[in-house]
Order: sequence, then C-alpha cells, then structure tokens
Amino acid sequence: MNMMDYLDWRGDVTFEEKALNEVDSLILSTLSYLAMEGLVSEDDSLSPTIGELWRAYEASGCDQSAMIQDPGPLLKKAAGCARFERVVVSCFVNTVASEERVQFSAVTFRILPGLSYIAFRGTDNTIVGWREDCDFSFTRTTGQIMAAQYVDRIAEMTDDALIVGGHSKGGNFAVYAAAFCDPAVRDTRIRSVYSNDGPGMMRELVETQEYHAILERTIQIIPESSVFGVVLSSRLPRKIIKSDEKFIYQHNPYSWEVLGSAFVRADERTHSSIFLDDIFRRWIDSLSAESLRDVFNTIFNAIEASGAVTVNELNENKFMTYGAILKAVAKVEPKERSEVLGALKKLLLSGRDAITEKEN
Repeated sequence: MNMMDYLDWRGDVTFEEKALNEVDSLILSTLSYLAMEGLVSEDDSLSPTIGELWRAYEASGCDQSAMIQDPGPLLKKAAGCARFERVVVSCFVNTVASEERVQFSAVTFRILPGLSYIAFRGTDNTIVGWREDCDFSFTRTTGQIMAAQYVDRIAEMTDDALIVGGHSKGGNFAVYAAAFCDPAVRDTRIRSVYSNDGPGMMRELVETQEYHAILERTIQIIPESSVFGVVLSSRLPRKIIKSDEKFIYQHNPYSWEVLGSAFVRADERTHSSIFLDDIFRRWIDSLSAESLRDVFNTIFNAIEASGAVTVNELNENKFMTYGAILKAVAKVEPKERSEVLGALKKLLLSGRDAITEKEN
C-alpha cells in the first residue's frame, strides 16, 4: 500500500474530519513537482482547487511521465477525492537560473481556512539543480535564501498557521526556510516541518540558534536504504520507514509503504545506507569548504561546458557529452585539476577505511 492506495482508503475523509498527517504531507510535497506554469499564478489571482487544477493540467496536455516521481497520476487521484479536491493551490513560483546556480520552485496549498501547507520542489533533471545540491556541502545557497523569503511572503499574504515541507532537496529548503525566515513567523506561525528524504546542511548552519529553534517541530522521514536523506549534517529526529523498492530507488515517494494514515516503520537503516553515509561523511570532513567548492565547481563547469542542460541530455549523447567534458577538464588549471584528483583520492580512501573497519 502506498500513497495512491491511501487516497483510495482515506480519500472520503476531509481535513475538517481528520487533521493532516505525514502521508498527506508527502502527497502535497510530491504535487509540488507539477508543471503549473500558466495554471497557477505567482500570487493568489489564479488559485484553482486541486480538482480544477487537474482539469486544466489534463487539458494542457502536459506529460511528466519521464519523471520517477511523476506527479500526474497523483494529481488525478487527489482531484477525485473529497479530502483533496477542494484544497486551493496558489503562489506557484519556478526559477531555474544557471548563472545564479539556482533551481527553486514552491507552491502553497490552503488546506483549510486558517491553515496552509508550503511545499518546496525537490531536484528536477536540470544540471543546475544537481549542482545546487552539491553546493549545500559548503555554502548557504541562493535557493535556500529564496525559500526563507517565500515563507515570509506567504506569511504576509495570509494569517494562516503554516506547515512547511518538501521531498528531496525540497526537504532541505523546508528546514532552512522554517529556521531562517522572519523569527516572528518561525516562532508563532509555523506549526510543523517535514523533510521527506531531504539532505542535511553544512555544519555551520546546523549549529546555529535558528536551526535549533525548529528542531522540536521538525521531522525527517527517510526510507531504510536512504542515500539522499543522510547526506551532510543534521540534528533532525529521523523516522525510518519501509519502501517496496531497493537502494537508491527508495527515494521515489511512490515506493513508500503506508499502513492506515502513517508510513510503515522500519527497525533501522540498512547496512548499505549506513556504509555510504560513513564514506561521504569521512570525505566531506576531510576537505575544507574551499576545497569542496573548488572540486564541485570544476566538475560542474566541465559538465556545463559540454552543452548539456539536463541529466537526460547527458545520457542521450554519452560519447559526445563525455568527450566535451574531458576536453573541458583538460583545460583546467593544473592547481584546480590537482585539487579535484586529490579530493577523489580522499573519497576512495574514505571508502577503503570504511570497508576495513567494517571487516574488522
């Protein structure tokens, strides 16, 4: 049973009758992946219900089936049930800018009078989106700052209590936005925060008073073989759950197992999740913020020099794309090239040390 089955089982129960739960939160976070351009405005001037949004989305002919977390089937199912069909969708924003290194998207769902859910989209298939994920390891990103500003803007537009959430990178944005938005909003308006297999942050942010101010209202939900949700620093309480997929494919929200109105709990993380977490933690701890910045800049500058804009484009013309990347790397200054090779060597050593400790 997954969130689609949950809608079959719970769809006739309105939010007036039963409050939002963790499965509802994942549904709204997944719906944030919808291509809503022209269907939902950046303000509240074009704010359809989920039922109306489905009809407009279907009429638009939009096809997002190439995405693992294709939100189309979920929208159709949600639009056909009493629990979600009257939820109002507003304030959709979507910004992808390579030069600013930002892939940011957010939308607000008014669940009930007096209660809104702010959902941040996770990583899409753009190169810049994946680049920003790596940037989390050494800096405060433009997307994170935009997320906090978005929460402040919604708080100014409405007196509603706020729930903030997201899947994947959207979970990181949700936690950052809740912590670093206006303190008055954070302390009095935000009811809860959901990070659905979202990565952590650089250590300096995790140690701040702002971050600690939202810990008691925040929960991180990760599948038992999580890779994304255990990367970087975090102090969030984790709920470990079951998935019907294996390893990295557990990141797909459709795979998360549901029983009643909650996810099926797992006893502990799998060995592979713990093992990879250990490797990357050792690697990141062995490098300075400046080294991490230089490494990822070199790698992604080379990828972008190939002309690829999306991950799909990287795979479609592999030989041509990778050839362009190798040429770009060859033009890198010797010092920077040495930095990248040194960092990759440390990654291999971290893996070797983790394996050795595991065998002993």
